[in-house]
Amino acid sequence: MKFSILLIFLLAFIFHSQPIIAQTTSSTYDSILLGKNDKVGKLVKTRGINMYYETYGQGEPLLIIHGNGGSINNFVNQVPYFSKSYKVILADSRAQGKSADAKDSLSYEMMTDDLNA
Repeated sequence: MKFSILLIFLLAFIFHSQPIIAQTTSSTYDSILLGKNDKVGKLVKTRGINMYYETYGQGEPLLIIHGNGGSINNFVNQVPYFSKSYKVILADSRAQGKSADAKDSLSYEMMTDDLNA
C-alpha cells in the first residue's frame, strides 16, 4: 500500500516537472517577438494608462486577450493562422507586458473597461 502511494506521488512529480511544449511549424512570425515589434506596436492612452497593442493581418477585427500574468507574446503560434483571414489585435492588459498601471488598484473589471475603450 505504501509502495503504491509512493509510486503515484513519484509519477505525478515526474509528469509535472517536465515542461509540455507543443510542436510548431516554421513561419514568418517565428522571428518576430510579439510584444517587442516596433514596426507594428503602438501605445494608446486609455482610462489613465498607456496600453500597448500590436496588429497583424487584414480583414474583420479579431481581439485576442491573454490570461492573467501573460502578455501578447503568448500568441506567437496563433497569429500566423488568424492573420490570414482577420485583422488580429493583440493588447497587453493593464499592468501586463508593456502596458502601464496607475498603481492604485487593479481588477478584472478595470482591465475589461480598458479593452472596451
